[in-house]
Amino acid sequence: MAIVDRHLVIIARNRADYGDGALIGSGLPFTPMLVSSLTAAEPNDADDPSDTGELTPLSREVLRQLSRGTKDEVAARELGMALRTYRRTVARLMELLQADSRFQAGYLAAQRNWL
Repeated sequence: MAIVDRHLVIIARNRADYGDGALIGSGLPFTPMLVSSLTAAEPNDADDPSDTGELTPLSREVLRQLSRGTKDEVAARELGMALRTYRRTVARLMELLQADSRFQAGYLAAQRNWL
């Protein structure tokens, strides 16, 4: 598999014989998630902010979506995430920020210059 310019995904049809062709997808909804997971420092922490307040690129993007007031379904689709995964990420960010509401999470993230 290869990702070109963070937008184009190329997957070999046959790993044993690359001459067999490839599947090519452009603008696929899951491409941003693949890019984030492949470029994350630790693959298991791709969508989990650390306790030190350092956020992954994906967590920052989730906070940006929250600050814009984007509906969960739309934000998850734009980020190439499952809706449940997006909501779990929001819950973890709210817990990290000790926020009681999404609005408060956005405010606290802005106060900490996380946006």
